[in-house]
Amino acid sequence: MPLDADSILRDGLVDLDNSEVTAVSETRNGDGAVVLDIRKTGIMGIVAVMVCPDVPTAAGDTLAAVIQASDHVSTDFKDIASFPTLYALVRRLRIVSTTGFVAADITGSITGGTTADTGTLRWYDKALETAGGIGDILIELDAAGDAFDDVDEVITAGTTGVGAVNGVISSITQALSYGVYSVRLVTQKRYVRVSNTPSGGSNWGKVLVGLTNHWPQFAGMQ
Repeated sequence: MPLDADSILRDGLVDLDNSEVTAVSETRNGDGAVVLDIRKTGIMGIVAVMVCPDVPTAAGDTLAAVIQASDHVSTDFKDIASFPTLYALVRRLRIVSTTGFVAADITGSITGGTTADTGTLRWYDKALETAGGIGDILIELDAAGDAFDDVDEVITAGTTGVGAVNGVISSITQALSYGVYSVRLVTQKRYVRVSNTPSGGSNWGKVLVGLTNHWPQFAGMQ
């Protein structure tokens, strides 16, 4: 099953926003979404690919996209696979830890001691669990102006982690925000669709979702 016109769940010709309508038939709807009849293809395993080419700009917005399957074309769909939740504005920041980070810091608030910029910690490099470790963190910004752009910044994350900027000012990154994402799934169901749930009034641009039996080849996230 190549990723072509016959395997596209959402064609990406219109923007994905909070007016998105999930497909309920094999006729493509106004949002470019359709239910695909994959017959027995899903038993051997297939890959769902989501392409988000546009940079989201509204801080605090999220996108949750799941693949659903059913024995019926228009009803009884159940979630069978999910893409990572995407966040509208994410910054990558390299720091050296002065107090080791712990898993509980993830989803906790993060604050810049110099700039007073704020956000939510979404990921950190395992090296930061040890004091003196150097690694990256991913911050979902509370506001577009939260730049964490002072080279002398001291970062406090969640309840435990503390680190100092390691000479590199933060940059907007596509990781957990936009780009290409894929997930492998196996199903005995005949019909498959994608269900997209953007938060608030967010607009995620020309999002395309399709199915293939080949892992996509693409450059690593930046």
